[in-house]
Amino acid sequence: MEGAAAAKPLIGTDIPGICCAIQAGKTGLLVPAKDEGALTEAIQTLAADLELRSRLGQNARKRVEQEFSREKVLKSLLEFYRQL
Repeated sequence: MEGAAAAKPLIGTDIPGICCAIQAGKTGLLVPAKDEGALTEAIQTLAADLELRSRLGQNARKRVEQEFSREKVLKSLLEFYRQL
C-alpha cells in the first residue's frame, strides 16, 4: 500500500493478499508465483513504458485515497471490534 500511496505502479505475485491489493492491469501487474521469467518481463514492461507506469501509479494512488483513507480504515476497525 505504501507504493500505491506514493503513486507507484505495483508488481506482485498472484497469491492471496497480494492479488487483493493489486488490481491487475489497473494499479499494477500480477505475475504467477515462482515465475522469475514473468517477473523479469513485468519489470521490463514497466521500465520501458513511462505512460503505463504513470497510469498504473495514478490509479494506485486514487484507489488508496478512495478505499483506504484513515477514516474508512478506522471505521472498519471499530466495526470489527464491535462485532467481537
